[in-house]
Amino acid sequence: MPGSSNDSFQPPDNGQIERSPLSFWGAFGLRSVKRPRPIKDFIKTSGRGNEGKQGPRGGNAGSFQWGIYFAMVLGAFALWVITSLNNRFTYTYKVSLTYADHENARPIGILPTTAVLQVHGKGYAHLRFFMFGPRVIRNLKLPPVEKETTLDFETVFSMNKGAMRGLEVKSADPANLTYLTEKLASRAVPIRVTGAIRFKSGFVMKGPRPQPDRVLVKGPRALLDTLQFIYTEPFDTNQVQTSFSRVLALRYPVGVSKAGHAKQVRVDFPVGRMTEATRTLKLEIRDQGKRKDASSSASALMAGVQVFPSTIKVTIAASMEEYAKVMEMPLRVYVDLMDTANAKGLKLPVHIEGLHNTFQPARIRLSPSEVEWFLVE
Repeated sequence: MPGSSNDSFQPPDNGQIERSPLSFWGAFGLRSVKRPRPIKDFIKTSGRGNEGKQGPRGGNAGSFQWGIYFAMVLGAFALWVITSLNNRFTYTYKVSLTYADHENARPIGILPTTAVLQVHGKGYAHLRFFMFGPRVIRNLKLPPVEKETTLDFETVFSMNKGAMRGLEVKSADPANLTYLTEKLASRAVPIRVTGAIRFKSGFVMKGPRPQPDRVLVKGPRALLDTLQFIYTEPFDTNQVQTSFSRVLALRYPVGVSKAGHAKQVRVDFPVGRMTEATRTLKLEIRDQGKRKDASSSASALMAGVQVFPSTIKVTIAASMEEYAKVMEMPLRVYVDLMDTANAKGLKLPVHIEGLHNTFQPARIRLSPSEVEWFLVE
């Protein structure tokens, strides 16, 4: 009854709270809100029997409560992931290995190019290595030694702390490497252009011109002494009638590396209209075989050999600018008596020397290219 100390407000049986200027939701202008329910009731009944009922923001009450539940699960999952990434794990990786050169020396010996590593570290370091690492550990540095030395991989990686990106190597297979340091030499080696160029009729190339025409390389002295050229990557082009340029990659042989930064070279290909330079040369007879024990017989054989014809017409396809150079080259044509062993019938092939290296064989025509030979007693 009014005025009684036991009077208390009793909400309507329909579970609604009437709006009051002093109520929480009344401050937002809402007529009514649904009475809060325990979470267990929410899990059991969410999505059932709430059709058409509005939540505190005017949306579906079931969807709003599911959103809160999903956010709680997502937050718990994120917390678990962050905690896991800060824990330490041990994992096994198979990686490829390369080794760094010193300034004037290189490690040689039994250097594994692949290894199975058991590594230990925090989860985020594993994730970074697994997802973003190239699985190639490059430029491992080994201390220079003059005598053959054996190191275990744990020691190698302790000297190359940045190689594993925060991971610690516990064991490796193979466990060791054996090496010594070989001194390196350097040398400037000519660049040779490789490729196929087909010209439009009436045009010819003066010769490829690499810029620069040599590259400084380093490697073992014995290997550099046998190295004649550094070749470019091959290329192919057709119907050429104008000068052009290409940037071509250089291919270094195994065991040889660039001493500078030359990975590529620019090559100019000057092309011009073709003319022909013709010269008539006397044919020489030579014996270029190694006949140390029968030199007198070889001399007698050369004295008795005659060839027909005795002159050769040499025609060289050249540009206008090259014409004068062709006419001044010290060209010589000859037959070699060593070819008599493989001669077909009574003919010997004609050879030419004295050509500049820019003139490929396809630009040279010998007439005749074979001559008859016979002995005169």
